[in-house]
Amino acid sequence: EGELRAVSFKIWHGRGCVRLEDESTRCFGYLKGMPSSGALDGEVEETPFPSRTLWGAAADPIHLSLLDDLADFGIGEDFLCGRTEAGTVFCSGRNQYGQSGRPVEEGSTVPWGLVEGLSGVTDLSVGRGHACAVDGSHDILCWGYEESGRLGRGEELPGNSQPVPAPVQPQGVAYDRVWSAEYANCGRLLDRGEFRCWGYSRHGVLNGTWNPNTTYFAYLWSVEDW
Repeated sequence: EGELRAVSFKIWHGRGCVRLEDESTRCFGYLKGMPSSGALDGEVEETPFPSRTLWGAAADPIHLSLLDDLADFGIGEDFLCGRTEAGTVFCSGRNQYGQSGRPVEEGSTVPWGLVEGLSGVTDLSVGRGHACAVDGSHDILCWGYEESGRLGRGEELPGNSQPVPAPVQPQGVAYDRVWSAEYANCGRLLDRGEFRCWGYSRHGVLNGTWNPNTTYFAYLWSVEDW
């Protein structure tokens, strides 16, 4: 993009977005689920997608202005969520398990819209079919696809779906950061700088323990500069 320097980069399975030093956001690849129109702070914006190349992908980076005003965002499998400086969260795209934060009755794909039930969000991370956020109370709340305990609820949910953000259990643990991967998550404890992880633990991804089918919580010592 000319002489502009990239300051951050997001990628997920055939798609990516780059935030440039002029605070614009350009996305490329398979753009299904990316927000092409919607509203932030009451103002409606629209970015029509140009013609695509083979497989529905954009060969050249497309400026998605809706993402410019976000403090941060993450890309999942055909959906995207972002947080604003005001601490609200917006999502769009695939929603068959509520991963875009809307009731599944609204459809398997939903447009850009506010995720209810979150306030004062200071950190956000997006996995394959779920997302997690740290709110103003230092709780981690997750929503979307629950299989293998990736939402940290410690219980099976009907249809494996959770469209409403719900706190990771047990509550009473203060966090300041969260990281979500395809099947698992880790949160950093506010007071001790240690990490607490939950979800799918195949191949010992969670603290060296193989436990693939149940929620598993592990405490990890802090890792410098992680």
